[in-house]
Amino acid sequence: VAFGGRVRCHTIIDTQAHRRIESGMIHVNILKQELRIASVRPEGIARLAHPLLGILLRDNLRPDSEDDADHAHDDDEEAEETFFSLTRTAEELSLVLDEVSFSSLDAFVTNCELSSLVQIWPQRWKALRIDHEVHQADRPAVDIISNCLAQAGISIFYLSTYDTDYCLVDRERVLEAVKVLKASHDMEIEGDFDVEKLKKLDLKKARDETEISSQSRHALRVLPQNMCLSSTSVAHIPLISFFLLRLLLFPEGRTADFRLERGCFFSITRTGELFTILFESRFLTLLEHESVAHHQPVQIYASDWKAIRVGDDPLGYDETAIVSSISCPLVRESISVFYLSTFRTDYCLIQEEDLEQARTCLVRDSFQVTDLHLVHLS
Repeated sequence: VAFGGRVRCHTIIDTQAHRRIESGMIHVNILKQELRIASVRPEGIARLAHPLLGILLRDNLRPDSEDDADHAHDDDEEAEETFFSLTRTAEELSLVLDEVSFSSLDAFVTNCELSSLVQIWPQRWKALRIDHEVHQADRPAVDIISNCLAQAGISIFYLSTYDTDYCLVDRERVLEAVKVLKASHDMEIEGDFDVEKLKKLDLKKARDETEISSQSRHALRVLPQNMCLSSTSVAHIPLISFFLLRLLLFPEGRTADFRLERGCFFSITRTGELFTILFESRFLTLLEHESVAHHQPVQIYASDWKAIRVGDDPLGYDETAIVSSISCPLVRESISVFYLSTFRTDYCLIQEEDLEQARTCLVRDSFQVTDLHLVHLS
């Protein structure tokens, strides 16, 4: 989906969720690592369990020989740069991986001849970390950034986490994105980009060479299950490993005598030392059981989010303005949203108390909004 283009995201647009920046200015930091985006077919998830578990437990599987002081600094530096996101739905396991994680997955897929189970986008992506203090009269950063980049025809993949947002841009268009954002709004941008090349970039020429796709209104489907948003640190991941494995590998997708029309929903995103975990609220008891046993290693933000899926068919990664078209009417109504993007589609999450208001304003904005349901098992 697109905030400014194909926006895939996990983001809370909520003044209480964002880290405060005293100036009120939007701060953007371009991370140095490159990211890859892929999708695993549902029947392939179990067969790829080994590399997937290696990704989840990456910094908790160090051999004892690396515990000496010579390796400590390197390990801490790598942990700070670690970036990945895994989202399981009924249709896929969507992956956003840094170079280390992608290499391990790709090697396993190649060696085991499992390429038929995995799709990979050809682009390499750069992540823009976005920090913004949202005052009452301000537009959230997601609204500003998605609109700016959509108007420039720049496709983006937007990931939101527990404490901040990440806007992914094709590495070939990072400089153009930086120049567009600087020209459109008061932003402080730093990080991994070439300042001299930025000065020489002809923005008008780049725009003339860009084919901007027409905006379309995809059907919106409200999933029946409630979702819970939480976070934890990398040090606590082994303490809730059973819970994570249960949701990643064995989300049976049924409650008593019912099953969800669109099955399971689970997402975990790591940015540095922080894990953001989104899961169905029906699993909260399982998490609480592990948390009590291990002195509550997980912080729960809310357990009443409702997910709205965008479109019935896969969305193209080159589509623009999908997320902005959804976020704008919600922002105008002061509705907090959490965006989750995947390889195939996007999800807009809002709190249950705002659902009817959100439905009304989206319908007014020419969207078709319908419910998915629980199906009784005969």
